[in-house]
Amino acid sequence: MKYHEAIKRRHPEYDDLIKHWKFLEATYNGGRKWFGDNIFRYHKEGNKEFKDRLERAYRFNHTREIVNLVNKYVFRGEVKRQEEPPQALGEFWKRTTRDGQTIQQFMRQADIKASTFGRIWLIVDSTLKEGDAVSIADQKKQGGQVYAYIVPPTHMLDMGYGEDGELLWVLIYEPVRDDDDPFNSSGCIRKRWRVWTKTEWFLIEEKASGTKIEHALHSTGVNRLGIVPAIPLDALGNHESQYSSPALINDVAYLDRAVANYLSNLDAIIQDQTFSQLAIPAQNLMPGDDDYKKVVAMGTKRVFVFDGENGGQPLLPCHRMSSRPT
Repeated sequence: MKYHEAIKRRHPEYDDLIKHWKFLEATYNGGRKWFGDNIFRYHKEGNKEFKDRLERAYRFNHTREIVNLVNKYVFRGEVKRQEEPPQALGEFWKRTTRDGQTIQQFMRQADIKASTFGRIWLIVDSTLKEGDAVSIADQKKQGGQVYAYIVPPTHMLDMGYGEDGELLWVLIYEPVRDDDDPFNSSGCIRKRWRVWTKTEWFLIEEKASGTKIEHALHSTGVNRLGIVPAIPLDALGNHESQYSSPALINDVAYLDRAVANYLSNLDAIIQDQTFSQLAIPAQNLMPGDDDYKKVVAMGTKRVFVFDGENGGQPLLPCHRMSSRPT
């Protein structure tokens, strides 16, 4: 039960910001699903009309362009250091992530994430098991690696600080997909939570037992660093909160959504606009007459004809009316 209660913890700011963070991420990523969540239906708009308007909707992703443009200029130049780093640090820079990204590639991704969310967290971990030798030679022999990865604020659920402002512990959501074996793996997402303290780490996993959901300790280990290996990376400085920071696109994303809605509304106005139509008695348009030739030439203007004998009137009004029921 203690594990169940532990993973339910949320920082006081988390519930206030989670919707904002998801919106920023979705607006940066774009895609057709974004329109369904962010194009607003106007008063008395029918289901079919709204569906058609969503299919016609278009958006130039200003949010992504701004983030990527800033990222491009920040990382345009090559980083040159005056002194050579220690060997261990140099090895880490050459292979910073588990999949072999360099420190430049990793930090470029981290900068994009920080600009999108405001604050992200960088976690440093190791594949070395407890009790393994930690010399560089032994590490290479055993295939051990010190690596880093990014945790978005949506997955940084809670944390605690000491009186001196030092980070004491963090609670991180770490979902993982069961996809190791193409034939026997389920492909399902397994929910996991990791707790880091200054001296230990705990990995908690959700398991289904019939209709009952249980949370059990999957594994645990010693943190020999003596500090919580979580480093905050902010897009902007001068923040007051220990938990969050303003994003580069805090205002841009909402302006982007407003522009997309304005464009969609303008599209609806154009689609539903009442255009003038010309109605002429058919009896006045005999083949060979000059008026007949003129009407044929005006065919692209949507000219309607009607039976004008005995004072007949056009069945359609001179302006196209909406087919929407009143």
